[in-house]
Amino acid sequence: MEKKYIFMVIIIFSEFTVIPGALRVYKKMKCESNDYNPIRQTCCNGVVSTPAGLSCCSTQAYNPKLSVCCQGVVHSKNGSSCCKDQAYYPILETCCIDALYPVRDGYCCGNNIYDPTTEKCCEGSINQNVEPEYKCCADKAYSQASETCCFGKLFSPEGLGCCGDQTYIPQDETCCNGTVTELSGSSCCGKLSYDPADQTCCNGAVKEANFVCFGNTQEIISKYFVK
Repeated sequence: MEKKYIFMVIIIFSEFTVIPGALRVYKKMKCESNDYNPIRQTCCNGVVSTPAGLSCCSTQAYNPKLSVCCQGVVHSKNGSSCCKDQAYYPILETCCIDALYPVRDGYCCGNNIYDPTTEKCCEGSINQNVEPEYKCCADKAYSQASETCCFGKLFSPEGLGCCGDQTYIPQDETCCNGTVTELSGSSCCGKLSYDPADQTCCNGAVKEANFVCFGNTQEIISKYFVK
């Protein structure tokens, strides 16, 4: 009985290591191919560092209260943030994608900085010498008082309508199903404009107001006249 007890104790403690000078033991742990002590060390992708409880930046251990990890590189800047692989202080600088500028709370347009009081950012392009009311038409800034934006292009004068890939004058024309047509009324009949008060729309054709529309003409002929 005594020999069996001693044998069991040896098996149990063979999985642990006693820390010298202390009354604590820890279970052996692996840091990839290396053994390490999780009470005293930190494992970062196979690399063992001291002390324990640190954060990992690729294979490097670091204290996040004192440093910052930017794309696998540790920077010793307390309270900083990352601008791609660079560390910076947001209270002093502005990060525009991957470019740093010595301006606090700057306005970014792509990776450039701009002044919104005199410039406007449109799809990553900076337009200069603009007024506050200017709008964007694709990457161009424009004034609605002098130009019209249709399908990402600018046209003169202002107030034009957009119809498919064309522009039209709303006072004389209208857009019906992607086609510019003469303005004849407030509604569309297929690709034509018509006035419901005086006309009837029948299968895409404009007829007189008293015209009775029975649906598709071919269907009517087949149903009622073809025996």
